[in-house]
Amino acid sequence: MARLGEAAAARLEAAGWRPGRQVPVAAYVDALAALGFIAPDILTAFYTEFGGLTVAYPDPRDPEWMNTYIIDPVEAPLISSTAWIETWGEWLGVTLCPFGEADRMLAIMSPDGRVWLGFDDLLLFVADSPKESVNVLCEGRDTPRVAPPSDFSRRFPEMHPESPDREAAGRGEAEQRIEQARAQQAGDLDLSGLDLCGLPESLSSLTWLTELNLKDNLLMSLPDSLGVLTRLAWLSISGNRLTELPESIGNLAELTYLNLNENQLTALPETIGRLRKVEFLGLVGNKLAALPDAIGDLASLTKLYAPGNELTRLPDSITRLVQLEELWLSRNQLTRLPEALDQLAALKSLSVDGNPISRN
Repeated sequence: MARLGEAAAARLEAAGWRPGRQVPVAAYVDALAALGFIAPDILTAFYTEFGGLTVAYPDPRDPEWMNTYIIDPVEAPLISSTAWIETWGEWLGVTLCPFGEADRMLAIMSPDGRVWLGFDDLLLFVADSPKESVNVLCEGRDTPRVAPPSDFSRRFPEMHPESPDREAAGRGEAEQRIEQARAQQAGDLDLSGLDLCGLPESLSSLTWLTELNLKDNLLMSLPDSLGVLTRLAWLSISGNRLTELPESIGNLAELTYLNLNENQLTALPETIGRLRKVEFLGLVGNKLAALPDAIGDLASLTKLYAPGNELTRLPDSITRLVQLEELWLSRNQLTRLPEALDQLAALKSLSVDGNPISRN
C-alpha cells in the first residue's frame, strides 16, 4: 500500500488534512451517481480520508506555477465534463469513474485504483493507486502521456480535437478576447486552450500587453509580428506544436518569463540572447539537440529548465550565466558537462539524471 511522502503530507496538511482524518462520503458518492457513475470501493476509501480537500502542488513543467488537486466531485468544476470518459475507457480497456480534477484536467480512476488525468485527447497516467497519485503530483513527478489509438481520427471523428468547427470556435473566442482587451486597454490576455492553429492578426495591435498566455493550443509557428509586443514581460507558449521560433522573439526585450515547454522545437534562434531580462526559461519536453551560444547572454537568467530534450552538449557560454540558480537537464543525451560549470557561484540546483554522462 502506498505511503505518503513528506512533500505530500506537508501539502495535504496545508489543505486541512490530518492523520486519521475521516469524513462522510455520501455526498460524493451521490454526486457521482447523479452523473451515472458508481464509485469503486477504493475510491470511497480514498474519499473517506482525503475527500473535500483542494491541494496546491507545483507544476512539474514549471515549478513556479502552482496547480490544484481537487479531491471532491461536488466542488470540481470539470466533474460534469464526462463526454470523453467512455472514449478514454476504450483506449485503456477499463471502466473509468471521475472523482475530481487536477491542473484543469479531469481526474479519473479505474476499479483497481489506477489514476489518470484527461482533457480531450490528452490523457496522462498518474499512479497505480489514489494515495500514490497525491505523492506523484505533490513531488512534481512526470505524468506520461497515454497515446491515443493509431486509428483515433477514424474511430472517434466526433471527438477529434482539430475539427474545423472547433478551431473556428476557438478563433472566434480569441478575437472576442482581443477586442475586449483593446476596449479595456488590458495589460494581460489569456488565449490558452482555444485550439488555435494560428494567431489572429489583430493580436499585434495590442502593443501595450505585458502578459500573454498562449498555452495549450495547436500552434505550429508564430508570426514575426509577435515581435511588436515589446512590452511583454510574461509569455507562455507551452503545450503547442512549435518547431521553431521567429527571429523577432529577440525584440521582446522586457521579458522576464518565457515558457516554451512541451513543444517540438529543434533549435532556438541566436536572437534569443537579446532577452537580457529573462529570469525564467522553460524548454521542457522539446526536441532540442543543442542550445545556441547566445544562451550565455541571458544575464538575468536564474532558472533554466530543459529536461526531456535531445541535448548532446552544452555551449561553454552557459558558464557566463552568473545569476543561474536552477539548471535542470535530466533525460537528455549529454555525455559531459562544461568544466567551468562549477564556477557558477549562484547555482543551487543541478539535475542531470537520465544522461549518459561519463565519469572519466
